[in-house]
Formats: sequence, C-alpha cells, structure tokens
Amino acid sequence: MTVSRSWFRMLVVGAWFVATVPLGCGGGDPGPSSGVARDKHVRSLDSTELAMLCDWGAAKFGGYGNRINCANGSWVMAKMSQMMCETQATSSSCDATVGQIEDCTNAFAANPCGGVPLACVDLIGC
Repeated sequence: MTVSRSWFRMLVVGAWFVATVPLGCGGGDPGPSSGVARDKHVRSLDSTELAMLCDWGAAKFGGYGNRINCANGSWVMAKMSQMMCETQATSSSCDATVGQIEDCTNAFAANPCGGVPLACVDLIGC
C-alpha cells in the first residue's frame, strides 16, 4: 500500500499511514533537526535546504530505501532516493513548514509502527 500524501511519502515521514510512511531502521539518530530553519515553508526551500531536509528524514530511519516490518504485518519504508524525496516535496501543494515536518518525523521515529502521531495530524492533507 502506498500513501498518496506527498510529504509523508517524502520523509517519514512519515510520511507521508502506518503501512507506508517513508521510514527505515537502524543507522543512528541524526538528531531532532534537519538544520533548515523551522519557520521556512517546504515549498520555498532552495535545493540545498531541500536536500538537507530529505537526507535528515531518511537518516532518521537509517537511510533511503530502508524498510521496517511491523508486528501487525504492515510495513513502513523510506523513499528510495533523495531525488524521489525532492520531487515529491516540490510537487506538493502542501504549505507545511520545516518545523511541522521535523516534529512529525521525530514523532514517527519514536514509534514507527504505532499509527499516525498527533504531531502529524495537521499534515494529513499534504
């Protein structure tokens, strides 16, 4: 099953729900922030900032293409590449901020098989 929400497909986040959020596993936590200003809107990011956000989101779950198999038979998988992440982010009509994406990603990272975290609810329409 693939989620049709651009941001959730992009990162984790979340992506972007339980069975298909773009996540992976392993690799160590890159920290709570991508390094991009939290108040910036994702659609306004330049290529460097967008790459930073995508790479951070993928690293949060062990890297691009990683997959987590959940006990209930569902799974979550990170985007396959930075290019896929960037393409989906720039084609999204969502007006999310970097901070919203980071909060959602961090919440999903804490429990990737636990359903949609409260921090992601505002991004469901993205």
